[in-house]
Amino acid sequence: MAERDGIIGIIYAWRYLGRKRGGIERLAPHLEYVRKFVGARHLALGSDYDGAVAPVRGLKNVSALPAVTKLFQDLGWSEQ
Repeated sequence: MAERDGIIGIIYAWRYLGRKRGGIERLAPHLEYVRKFVGARHLALGSDYDGAVAPVRGLKNVSALPAVTKLFQDLGWSEQ
């Protein structure tokens, strides 16, 4: 992905992030994996707020996206 300047998307759907429905913290290991594997530049967030998937708790709609920003801050990511 990095070699071709592609991206890896992390979906907010809890079923793709673990066996049990959890909260926003479920995103953390997946975000960190992509950052370490190919770099944050190649990370995309996939909300899929079209009703087809059930998001993790705390990300029901776009009004909750500041919680994702806080997660990045808690993980020590820079604004860039």
